[in-house]
Formats: sequence, C-alpha cells, structure tokens
Amino acid sequence: MPSLFPEHEMEIIPLAGESGWAEWPLLAVLVPRGDGELKGALARLDRMAGGALSRARASGDFAGRDEDVLVVRPEGDGTPARLVFVGLGTVDGSRPVHDGDRIRNAAGRAVRQAESLRVDRIGLVVPAQVREAADLTDEGAAQMAAEGLALAAFDFRELRSPDAEEDRDEGDDQ
Repeated sequence: MPSLFPEHEMEIIPLAGESGWAEWPLLAVLVPRGDGELKGALARLDRMAGGALSRARASGDFAGRDEDVLVVRPEGDGTPARLVFVGLGTVDGSRPVHDGDRIRNAAGRAVRQAESLRVDRIGLVVPAQVREAADLTDEGAAQMAAEGLALAAFDFRELRSPDAEEDRDEGDDQ
C-alpha cells in the first residue's frame, strides 16, 4: 500500500481503553465544549498533563471549541511524549449526524497537528464523556474517529499530474 504521507509515513490507531497511553509519541484527546467538571479519562489525562487542561479552561484559552487545540509535553514516567487536547465544540446527542461530523473533524485536526510535529504514531482518545454526550456506542465513536483519521491522512499528491503541481506552484507566486 502506498504511504499516506510521501515524505513521512504515519501510523494511525484509534485506542480502546487506557492501557498503553504512555507508549504514544502523541496522544490526541477529544474534548467537548463546556466548563463542567472533567471526569474519567479526561480528568486522568489532565492530571497526566500536570493540570494544563484545567488551567487553560479556567483562563479561557481552551474552551473545547471546535478550533481549540492545546499541545502539552507531560513530564515524568508513564506519560506519552505529547498530549494534544482537541476541541470538539458542543456535543449533546440531539443531532447525531452533526456530533459524528464533529468527532471526524476533530480526529482530522489531531492528524494535522501530528503532521506539523512530524510524529510517526498517533493515539486517539474519545472519552466516555464524549461518547455519552453524543449518545454513541463505543463502536460508533471508534468508527467516526477512524473515518476522520483516515480522511485527514489521505494525501492525493500521487494522483496529481506533474503539470498540475507546477501550475499550482506558479500560482502561489502571483
């Protein structure tokens, strides 16, 4: 199978459960909008990040909006090299298709962040808070996240003709 990233190959694996979090060079965590209490996996990951998510939420720097991204380099044993908290926006289960798109889009933003950091492996956490708010089964959430990861990782440069690449590059100078 051709590489999704011609200059840097990336492996993308949605996670099931909490085992092995520390093994990831980048662990992306989907965070819903809101200022409510962090529970379960979100609370544990925030502790792993030294409370960085809680501080960013308290200051208003990270509210879980769909454009919010917070990159943290946790210290200590038993932590991933990087935690990337990715905002989902409002997820409430009232519009399941919309919630699914939010999960796909957030997973895609995690891939883009991994690309910019030149990370070769990414783990993705869809916390129970998100699955419950979106009224999704574990399997449904995993499918939506995997779709977002795969779509974001697709690179169609191999399908472009050399002339199209040159035309696009020349247009950048204008």
